Amino acid sequence: MDAIRYIVDNGTKWRALPADFGIPWRTVFGYFARWAKRASSRRSSTSCGGASA
Repeated sequence: MDAIRYIVDNGTKWRALPADFGIPWRTVFGYFARWAKRASSRRSSTSCGGASA
């Protein structure tokens, strides 16, 4: 989570993630991509439910 915050706060590229985090940038990006996909699917399912009500 700290690595994702670092990327978002500093606006750096994924590959520029400092090694101090101890996690490869591809792993951090994978976590972020899955998290974003879940958030997107939740938003779309919520908006579809609201439109039919």
